[in-house]
Amino acid sequence: MIATRDVAAEAADRLLRRDVSGHVVKLLVGPEDVSMNAATRALGERLGRPSLPYVRFPADGVRGALRGAGMSEAGAAQMVELQLGLNQHGPFDAVRAAADVVAPTRLREFLSEALG
Repeated sequence: MIATRDVAAEAADRLLRRDVSGHVVKLLVGPEDVSMNAATRALGERLGRPSLPYVRFPADGVRGALRGAGMSEAGAAQMVELQLGLNQHGPFDAVRAAADVVAPTRLREFLSEALG
């Protein structure tokens, strides 16, 4: 997870430096790895609901929601398949080591500022 302000700061810095030509991809990560369970717990604590549960939606429910939002059946099925594969195989394990920028804003700091 990464705070949008950290992404904006990096983009603004690049625009001010004018050191980009063509298409450039830069990998930005937050300062800590946060699971969805931990993020939900932190959000619940900040909202005064420490027992707020993280609820995983069943694949068929996600597929139905995507279809309801106008996505094709094939597109919805592929999105669900992609997410299930990502959940099972952990392809992001090496992302932190490959990151170009580690942003400074931690989740609890973001929640404190965003939710008062």
